[in-house]
Amino acid sequence: MIHLFLRLFLLILLSVGIFQFTSLNPLKYLAEHSLDKFLAEQFKGVEHELRQTLTPLAPDAREEWVQTNNQHFNYRLKLGSAETFDLNNAQRRDLQSGNHVFSYAKPVWLFIPIKGDSVVLRLQINESDTEVYTQSAKGVTWVIAQEIGKFPTLTDGLQAAQSQVDFPLQAFQANDLTLSDEQKAQLVQQKLLVVEDEITHQFSIYFLYESITQGSWVILAGPINETLLKQELQITQIGSILLMLLLPIILWLLLFWRELRLFNRTTRRYGAGQLDARMRLPKGSALYLPGQAFNTMASDVQRLIESHKTLVNAVSHELKTPVARLAFALEMLRDSVTADDQARYQDALQHNISELERRIQELLLYARYDRPITLKRLEHAEIEAWYNGIIEPFKQAHPNITLTQDPQRLEHMRMDQNAMRHMLINLLDNAANHCRAHVFVNISAQGDHFQLIVEDDGDGIAPEDRERIFEPFRRLDHSRQRATGGTGLGLAIVRQIARQHGGDVVYCKGTQLAGAAFCVTWPKE
Repeated sequence: MIHLFLRLFLLILLSVGIFQFTSLNPLKYLAEHSLDKFLAEQFKGVEHELRQTLTPLAPDAREEWVQTNNQHFNYRLKLGSAETFDLNNAQRRDLQSGNHVFSYAKPVWLFIPIKGDSVVLRLQINESDTEVYTQSAKGVTWVIAQEIGKFPTLTDGLQAAQSQVDFPLQAFQANDLTLSDEQKAQLVQQKLLVVEDEITHQFSIYFLYESITQGSWVILAGPINETLLKQELQITQIGSILLMLLLPIILWLLLFWRELRLFNRTTRRYGAGQLDARMRLPKGSALYLPGQAFNTMASDVQRLIESHKTLVNAVSHELKTPVARLAFALEMLRDSVTADDQARYQDALQHNISELERRIQELLLYARYDRPITLKRLEHAEIEAWYNGIIEPFKQAHPNITLTQDPQRLEHMRMDQNAMRHMLINLLDNAANHCRAHVFVNISAQGDHFQLIVEDDGDGIAPEDRERIFEPFRRLDHSRQRATGGTGLGLAIVRQIARQHGGDVVYCKGTQLAGAAFCVTWPKE
């Protein structure tokens, strides 16, 4: 899970880096879009007046007007076609459509289309807000004054100019102003004053207006409420940052949702009987570990179901012969007349019952160790008592077999005593069934594991059959005949028990006898 969150964090950093340092940056686009709106509102009146003034003029008259009135602006105006300026194709298309364009180089430029040509007003924004307003206010106040001067009365002129701007316009006599002496002196000297309110941070522009017919006045333009525009810009910037952070999270959630649907489909397929359905998830997936747990569970269940099917088939097959023999012996016992015949058939019945019981015990033992986890207790057992409890009964049951031993002096061994007893008995019985006269047993400690070897001096097993012999109910033609009394489960049970201990059993090369040799290993801890 830690790796998953690290990858998500790196994905977020990568997306932020791509957006920040490439042309794909939505933050830059949204910020410029909001700044476009802010600057367009600020220069709405200037743009309108320039369009109204320059549109009806001939090209030569336009150039003359620009040269004459450049002194009223802090930013140099220049006439030219869109192709003469450093603009991209999208900006040129906007100009051809009659829309103004802002270019955010240093300084910022405003392009205003005038009948196919462009008038550019330069605005530098890499200064304080007050300085920007002071510089830009000169052109704004000149435009306002030009609009007011078109009318005979001040009232009519203010109403006409008001329709061109989004901030209030008022006229005062100099004595009526609530300004400090320093501000009044600056207004008289520069004929222009920009004041920022310390609380609302709104700007007001004071400028002197003199007219022969209208008299001398101080025009107040403002307050100019740019707070909402700035807040909108900040909200846009914050929103774009959140968007950049949310994009990889949304992408991850989409991938997670797709994996959840895969998980759901797989479990439904498995529940519908498709036992080979498995999760196919990458290691970096959040559902990788649950998927692996499901796959393990599904494999165990599938193996158990297949094993149970095999066991049911084997039970019917393995018990058929002794049951038939029992039926035959009972029929013969019923028809027998002499005491000798009755005794013989009674012995046959007892032998067949013993064989049936032994086969049932083997089937139950195989079913017991075929479960995924059956060894509930692994303990450090005393070796000598456990080992002698198996070897001595074997010697008594097979007096004609020479048993050679070479056990190390091991005091304790980690194992399930009952399960390992079944394993060693099966290996000894297998060796006794196929040896000529000798069996060899060795138990030792090898490095970090224990090792048990059982060898015989029989014919051995062909290389192509040395793995097949561990399959359940497998009888090799030359060594696993029914005459031996086997069910084909002995070595399969040995492998089950070895793997339950964390080890395994293999057919190995013997060191003492020339026949078959089986080597069982399992870890010490």
